[in-house]
Amino acid sequence: MIRVSSNDHSHIHGSHGTELVHNRLHGGGHEHGHGHDSAHARDAKKESQTAVMDRSIFIAWKPEYEVGVFIIDEQHRGIVAAINSLYYATQHGTGGSMLPHVVGMVLEYANIHFRTEEELHAKCGFPADKEHRALHLRLSRETETVGKSSMENRDPQEFLHFMKEWWIDHICAADRAFKEHLAKMQ
Repeated sequence: MIRVSSNDHSHIHGSHGTELVHNRLHGGGHEHGHGHDSAHARDAKKESQTAVMDRSIFIAWKPEYEVGVFIIDEQHRGIVAAINSLYYATQHGTGGSMLPHVVGMVLEYANIHFRTEEELHAKCGFPADKEHRALHLRLSRETETVGKSSMENRDPQEFLHFMKEWWIDHICAADRAFKEHLAKMQ
């Protein structure tokens, strides 16, 4: 059995083939790599790979983005994941071809998310429900407009920056009022 921790591949346990797996994860060849130079090179390569991976995240999820309703938080993370996927593709030269897929996915998923939020607002008697529905409609239209423009210009950056600005603003500002309403109900 081979077990790899989620963020650090230096703790690989197992019997047969463990060193080979370890070397492949760290980019090493088939040598054993026990020497000082090999360890130093492996550490430098790992740092380089980590730096590349860190640049692959456009929006880092933060606990303060959470509303406290599991499905809403999961949907928010889903939108952020789609945005980060487009960013990753853009960083690796395939953002233009990925753009139509991500725009379509974000539009569909945002509509599902907005319906879910609106149903919860109604169930909980959220006083700003009408204004929030109007905001959802405006955001859907703007997302579609910016998405079309980005696809016409084959410019993922336009869509990425719009999504980062409005999505984080939506979560941190508009949904904060719902979070506060839920806190008052408890």
